[in-house]
Amino acid sequence: MITKIVMKIFNNKLQTFLLFIGVAGLWMSLSPAVASPLGADSFFTVDIPEGWTIEAQDKGSVTMLSPDAGIMVSLVTGLNGTRSRADIVEEYRKMLDAPDVRPRADDVYEMQGHAGNIPMRGVLALGADRHVLVLLAGKVEDAQAQAIVDSLALKK
Repeated sequence: MITKIVMKIFNNKLQTFLLFIGVAGLWMSLSPAVASPLGADSFFTVDIPEGWTIEAQDKGSVTMLSPDAGIMVSLVTGLNGTRSRADIVEEYRKMLDAPDVRPRADDVYEMQGHAGNIPMRGVLALGADRHVLVLLAGKVEDAQAQAIVDSLALKK
């Protein structure tokens, strides 16, 4: 009975997380990387390590999977609108159920949390009118995943 309750709670939390990702457009070693295969109308560029597969992509998002399926990296852009930078950071902190947010650089923030028992790490970069979240799931400290984060560049 307790197992069923725990699984129901986990499934509800995971469903909520996946719904957020769907709404946001997310589901759309340092080996050599290939240049960003994203279209010219994409809001950002990113280097994708050799062997990784693109699972979904559109103008504002891309989701990639490592060759061993141990790491998922999703990048999604959003418009800031009238929200303050603090409000945007707090929205993503809550989504990741992260206990805190750590500044990495000017207008770049990092947070770690979980979706059920899956480790999640988010790196949020705020631009003048839009932002991009890099969401890592699985082996969030992997060198190739970090290389993807480091290669991200917003287009003007």
